[in-house]
Amino acid sequence: MNRISLLQRLYLGCCCVLLTTASAFVLADSPPVSLYDGETVAQASSKIGSWGGGVISDTDQANYMDGKRSLLITTNGPYQGALFTLDPAAIVGDITTDKTHYITVALSLTPSGPPQPMVVPKPKPKNALPDQIGSVRPRSLFHLAQAMPGPMPMPGQMPMPMPGQMPGQMPMPGQMPGQNQTVVQAAPPPPTLNFVRVVITTDSGATAECIRAVPQPLGTSTWSTIGFPLSLFALPAAEVANLKLKSVMIAGDLPAHFYLGYARLVTDSQPLVASIQGDTDIAPGGTANWSFLVNTGASNIRWDWQVDDGSPVEHGQTVSHTFANAGVHHVTLTVYDVDGIKQPVTSKMKIVVQEQ
Repeated sequence: MNRISLLQRLYLGCCCVLLTTASAFVLADSPPVSLYDGETVAQASSKIGSWGGGVISDTDQANYMDGKRSLLITTNGPYQGALFTLDPAAIVGDITTDKTHYITVALSLTPSGPPQPMVVPKPKPKNALPDQIGSVRPRSLFHLAQAMPGPMPMPGQMPMPMPGQMPGQMPMPGQMPGQNQTVVQAAPPPPTLNFVRVVITTDSGATAECIRAVPQPLGTSTWSTIGFPLSLFALPAAEVANLKLKSVMIAGDLPAHFYLGYARLVTDSQPLVASIQGDTDIAPGGTANWSFLVNTGASNIRWDWQVDDGSPVEHGQTVSHTFANAGVHHVTLTVYDVDGIKQPVTSKMKIVVQEQ
């Protein structure tokens, strides 16, 4: 099957997500190739399985889009998660001169549904990995937690009993494990992923990885979308001129459960678009509130707010500002592609502060 017929067969259309405060929606140049798009594992376009000691399962407890499902993925560390295999391999093309190819995922850490299990992460390993493998070396390094030995409890599953404790028995205050009296132990906070690791395999067997921080969801959504530019994966020179993608592996940096709403291979060269929403006419001594609507495409973004009254730059999804002086002011929003693939975009709004 050639590339064109594969894309036509896997056509999914464009995805639009509107949020109540800061918002984002996705537009792409061509129909994406689906690794997973909210169906059951058996219905997915790719073959889905476990990677390392990772565990995957279908769930209807969370969905990125109405009427869809999600995958509940248990990751015990950066080498255990989910595996997506394409058959035949997806023909991507040249990723050296064309940097518009991405793997994009939508994940949620805290949707409604099963409770998070109680786990204790292992100590950090000696080796550290940069947050973007195959790109310019970042200023700082982070440590990935080692994988926990043995199976990890699924949501709702009781942890293993302490020595001398009956299964399902909870210790009471003042009791040491194994004594007749019981002790109530405070549960550790649920694990939260800090980074997502994606490993790709080419049709010839070459592998490369890219590791990204999990961004804060925009607005009131519980879902985060992350783009992994294929140009950042450090592949051999022979592979990058005509990349044929065979498989994708997804894992996290800590033992945790997360929900995957979709995983796609997309081509996106659409420019960033941003606009400001909020107050423009302010009463004397009043406070203005602003949020933004932004078209990110597959890009990972950051943003700056700047008011022309000499106040410092702010970075929130929504901002509030009180003007000391009446008159005409301006607030400027600048949105950046953190990878520098797309040009920054600026939006400006005029603010009128009334006289006393």
